[in-house]
Amino acid sequence: MPDDLHHSATLLKNGVRAADTNQLDELCVPLRGAYARLLGYVLSHDVIGADETTWKMLGGKQGSKTWRMWAVGCEDAVYYKIQESRSLESAIRLLGDYEGTIVSDGYQVYTALAKRYHCIELAHCWSHCRRKYVEIEGSFPAQAAEILAMIGELYAVEKLCPTGPPGDELRRQLRNERSRPVVERIRRWVSVCRIKGPPEGLFLQIMGPPRLQIMGPPARGETADRFADHGTTPFADHGTT
Repeated sequence: MPDDLHHSATLLKNGVRAADTNQLDELCVPLRGAYARLLGYVLSHDVIGADETTWKMLGGKQGSKTWRMWAVGCEDAVYYKIQESRSLESAIRLLGDYEGTIVSDGYQVYTALAKRYHCIELAHCWSHCRRKYVEIEGSFPAQAAEILAMIGELYAVEKLCPTGPPGDELRRQLRNERSRPVVERIRRWVSVCRIKGPPEGLFLQIMGPPRLQIMGPPARGETADRFADHGTTPFADHGTT
């Protein structure tokens, strides 16, 4: 364990509590270097995952500003950073120096980031994509059953491969031979799927984000079948975050 981490762990083990801001600041000092090195380590990987969620300010008054907790991770480490928003500027501060593939949920900020920095490619998360269709299953059971069955075929291919590096070569082969054709079938299905009757507008509204961001004709640097190009790119972002 590095000296700065060992020192901080010793303080915590001995019962040091951050009773006020001064104590908290003192405890954080030896961790700052390790914190910066952790981000550098994560960003040194060819493939990372990125996500963000809400973060309520502790001790704030009712109605106080909600911050955002950003997470970027690789297979054995995750870096967290609280920022004021989930804007493009926040993404640039965290990921602007990155070169590689980012597995994300299709949030438009990641698309904008990849368009601005051509050294970044996106691999959209199929777990998030599947969730969209599960959410409409009650209203559109027939259509949801069709698409979920096809996505299930992709999951079945993933289960054939050992996890981690031992499965990379087999995963690369099976994704190219079996998964890629399934993704093309899904693209065709999305392009022609329609329903009749009053609910059609709602169905198309719900289908919009998956079609444009997950399934549709990919823009430069973003595609739903990016995972099929490599055996190491996660199928879903829970493989990295």
